[in-house]
Amino acid sequence: MTNRHTNRRASISAAISVRNKMRRLARRRTHRNFSQFLSDGPYAGVRILAARQRHQDNSDEATHPDFAASFSKGLNHHWSTGLPIAAEYSALMSALDGQAANALTRLPAPGSLAAIDGLPNTHRRGRSFVNPLSGLATDVYGLDPYDIKMPPAPDLSSEVAAKEMVELYWMALVRDVPFADWVNRPPPGAANIAAAISELHALNNTGAPFAEHYVGGILSKTIELSTLFRGAAPGNEVGGYVSQFLIHDIPYGTLRIEQRQRPVPFRDHMLTWRKWFDVQQGRGFDFEPSPAKERFEPRVTDRRVRGRRYRHIHSLRDLTHYVRFDALHEAYFNAALILDGLLAPLAPNNPYADMSREFTQRGFGTLGGPHILAFLTEVATRALKVMWHQKWFVHRRLRPEEFGGRVHVAKKTGTNRHGIHADLLTSQALVTTKTEKRTWLLPQAFHEGSPMHPSYGAGHATVAGACVTILKAMFDPRCEFDPSHVMRVKRDGRGIEADPSSPKLTVGGELNKLAANIAFARNAAGVHYRSDYTKSLALGEAVALAMLQEQALTFAEDISGPVFIFENFSGQVIAIDANGSISRGVYPRPCQRRVPERERSLFSS
Repeated sequence: MTNRHTNRRASISAAISVRNKMRRLARRRTHRNFSQFLSDGPYAGVRILAARQRHQDNSDEATHPDFAASFSKGLNHHWSTGLPIAAEYSALMSALDGQAANALTRLPAPGSLAAIDGLPNTHRRGRSFVNPLSGLATDVYGLDPYDIKMPPAPDLSSEVAAKEMVELYWMALVRDVPFADWVNRPPPGAANIAAAISELHALNNTGAPFAEHYVGGILSKTIELSTLFRGAAPGNEVGGYVSQFLIHDIPYGTLRIEQRQRPVPFRDHMLTWRKWFDVQQGRGFDFEPSPAKERFEPRVTDRRVRGRRYRHIHSLRDLTHYVRFDALHEAYFNAALILDGLLAPLAPNNPYADMSREFTQRGFGTLGGPHILAFLTEVATRALKVMWHQKWFVHRRLRPEEFGGRVHVAKKTGTNRHGIHADLLTSQALVTTKTEKRTWLLPQAFHEGSPMHPSYGAGHATVAGACVTILKAMFDPRCEFDPSHVMRVKRDGRGIEADPSSPKLTVGGELNKLAANIAFARNAAGVHYRSDYTKSLALGEAVALAMLQEQALTFAEDISGPVFIFENFSGQVIAIDANGSISRGVYPRPCQRRVPERERSLFSS
């Protein structure tokens, strides 16, 4: 039968069109019907902007006319202070703000490429700024980058910023200690772990806390081994440090991919003022080749890693290596494939999860495997655009390596001209760094330091928040792993084994842990702060929530109850109905299932 064509998008079943419903959703998003359903606690503050409201930064650009608290990497700097040439930073700020104003009324904005080409990055043989214009792009659905705000980042002289830096100094000091040695191995590794716990717990329980964790669903300020350098969402504190989704082999069609990578030397970078200064200028290093290229292998010459051709992630150093070259959303794409390989249950409201329908019809292009994978890719690119607007056009926060330069000058000269809080300048972390690394600078895992874009928020963390939210909406996050499927990495990283001593792990908890692993790996590398993780995760969640709202309008399946239901990063259950309306939800039935549950792959048609 051949149907006669009509443009059904104008009107489907004589009802309001899907396109118009999407426009109405976008037009009517407010705090009351949208952002109040985002995660709270450490994630609080991400909100839809009301009409005529402004994005708000922490005023550091105005407070410090020498731009000591602003991202200035790639510009010319003063040798003695490490501060940017003020005229160059002002030109950068003027060019960016001018393009933001142009994009409010017209896309493409005239002269936008030429304006960015003309930014005062004078070292043309060095590094280029990363894609500022993506923060001015828009999409036909989902959140527009101008429509949602993050709270201001902690300012340079704040107590919270100082404590976040103390955490980063400790992370740098224990990068090479295998996770298996965090508990019961002799010094120096275990000594620094114990010292980090002691100092960070004391700082977190005196004055303004810098970290909170959901332990058993309750917010806690306690820093102990189960919360040290971990994320804040439920499940992060349960079991080993590394998520199961970074340990299991990945079933990639007929292929099986082991999650092992070539090791890197146990070597830190930017430990001298000369090296630090050259990197701020945009020069002074060679680009690291891709780990896929054979010529990378001879670079691994450190005697402690020589001969270990490939290994699983078993230390913070390994995690930093992973997030240096990952395809940004690959960990979540891999997680979807692993969940399918484990035959994990779909979300309980998915009509194709109904076992009575097992032999009549199943999801594929909608609410099935291909839909899930495509959704992850799509939400990732939207998350990046929203985040890049915050980075370049709102906050422009300095990177931790730049903050380390301010610390170095303050300690060397004995003059704290920028009011850095004493919690950092008198910290044990700084004393130990000076003793072990012979520097007050923040040791970097990457010899080029941070990427060439501002710190707040974090692209990896935003994509993590978006993609993990999609996965929790598509699979049942309450589902427990069968104990026989819980794995751990051997101490030397060269293999994996069953972990019979592991506590019960859930899909949602390990997905939350995966998001934290990826985001905190960037912190461990020295390129992001804890608040970059928390607020960016919430921003990614907002991007995913908007997309789930609008996707709920597009299905032909008549789904009883909510179309999507999932737990946000503070453990609250959120439901989205067929009209795209959001509410607090309740799962339709208790979860009494384990991985595995299904009988066949989501990708076999």
